Amino acid sequence: MRSSIKVLVLVLASATCLSGCGLSAVQRDATLKFAHAATDFGDSASSELLKMRAETVAMTVALYRVPDLPPEALNGRDPIVVADIKARKYQKSAGDFSGQWYELFLSGPQAMKAYGTALLSILRATNTRQVKQSSEDFAAALQAIPGSPFSQASTESLSSVSEKLTETLLDRMKAHAIQLVVESTAAAVPTICRTVGANFKLAKVGEHQEDNFAFRFQTTARVLLASAESGMELHPADRLARSDSLAAYLLAKQNLDEADTVFPQIVKSSGSCAAANAALLQALHDASSPTKEIQDFYTSAKQAYSSIRASISGH
Repeated sequence: MRSSIKVLVLVLASATCLSGCGLSAVQRDATLKFAHAATDFGDSASSELLKMRAETVAMTVALYRVPDLPPEALNGRDPIVVADIKARKYQKSAGDFSGQWYELFLSGPQAMKAYGTALLSILRATNTRQVKQSSEDFAAALQAIPGSPFSQASTESLSSVSEKLTETLLDRMKAHAIQLVVESTAAAVPTICRTVGANFKLAKVGEHQEDNFAFRFQTTARVLLASAESGMELHPADRLARSDSLAAYLLAKQNLDEADTVFPQIVKSSGSCAAANAALLQALHDASSPTKEIQDFYTSAKQAYSSIRASISGH
């Protein structure tokens, strides 16, 4: 009899723990994969944006070095560089990759990276103090990002997360913290994902091209490519002109190739981002809910991250 009661108590304790002690194995795996994906996605998109800015400056400098077209080929117009100088565009060599809108757009990927990092920190915490600190660090990170895409209400909600964590058991506190963080960011994440995808999308032949960051970057590279080709063809015997034109040509080709290969991967990753966040929120409420969207986001974010790291290290 005493043995039967002991078994019953252990079964009840086990059931209680499974339902209230923390994340199930499935929930933990879903959170871990999403956290890695969000971190990689945010890192990839923000790194590429910063690289696009640097490359735009490099292409602007290269364009200034390429020989101008001869007067007879311009039909009375100023060469591109002369027109730019008259308009004082040299004062803004980063082109569209500067100013308030660029900073605001950059804040989205930065916030996604902070989101993923916060989830990973909570999962890896070894005591309740670290869980609370991770939540506070996330709120502080968002507030430090210029033009953070998270609304004021969301930021205030995140700032108070640690105050709501009153559990004494580590696993319970982790589960509660993760749920609060995911719920607080649920409204902003889809907007970030859509905005990133829309600004890295290049239209296929025959499709309408939106005026976005990807298009403006591609246009700068195409102008440089055309100018470089003309420079080499018109000045084949001029060593300096030939050298400057060839360097400009290679730079433009390199950036056009990257736009064709890396940008679609970021677009694909952003397309699965919002669905994955919704799937994570559902999984935290119901451990039996499907997590395929999270796996898709994890895979696409890893691919984009690997491509961009390889591109950066190859420069």
